[in-house]
Amino acid sequence: MSAIVRSKTTGRVLHRTVTSKPQLGQPAAARCIICGWSQRIDPPGGRSEARALARAHLRWPDEWPVFHCGIAYHTTDPDHTDPAAARVGGARANASAWAVHDRSPAAARAARLATDDIVDRGLPTEAALSLAMPACDPTHRPAPSVALVVARHDVPGYSIAWIGDCRAYEVRGECLVPLTTDRAASSTVRHTHTSRPRGRLVLTAGDLHNAVPHDTLTALAVGIPHPTTSAHLIVAAGTRTGAADVTALVIDPVPTQ
Repeated sequence: MSAIVRSKTTGRVLHRTVTSKPQLGQPAAARCIICGWSQRIDPPGGRSEARALARAHLRWPDEWPVFHCGIAYHTTDPDHTDPAAARVGGARANASAWAVHDRSPAAARAARLATDDIVDRGLPTEAALSLAMPACDPTHRPAPSVALVVARHDVPGYSIAWIGDCRAYEVRGECLVPLTTDRAASSTVRHTHTSRPRGRLVLTAGDLHNAVPHDTLTALAVGIPHPTTSAHLIVAAGTRTGAADVTALVIDPVPTQ
């Protein structure tokens, strides 16, 4: 059974939470299937604790930002890692963080560590990614590629850190504006931030930015309202050109009032 919260003015569903009970060695958990928030329950806690966390998530303050996400990917590797990492802040955190990576184990670990450190420890974006990189396999060559974007509840705009050749874009009007620069050969973490009202984010990994012309990427990012549909169409455009391992993560800021 799920529970929902709607915008008081638009009626749009902002959150829909579900819980799961412990089974097959997996702990109980609560998650929001719309905004991406999730929380596992450490044993001996069970489903009742998960339901309590879900109820707390549904009391999301009106002044906190809400984001709806869509992800799509294509890979030829049967043993691939998760293509992205995401942590949505809850009652004890004032930030949400998303990352895409080159799908190597080293990059996947760095993305998970960075998003966890931002939400759980409150680290700045650049520091979180910089600290996560030494934890990677030092023999990994080339250096892992990760693009990390953070939205803090009390600060406008986005904070972006990246290494390697993953990309982040923001929709501004009818344009898709790059937030990262090409650093394919670099092992240095780069950082920037925006201060304008937040627009749709598009994060890409793999060779999407080379495989898909920018005007096509813009049309699919700007013209498709639903983030999941937009992500799938972006990946489909990449695979039609022969790109083998690609990821698109589309993140929409949602008006809450």
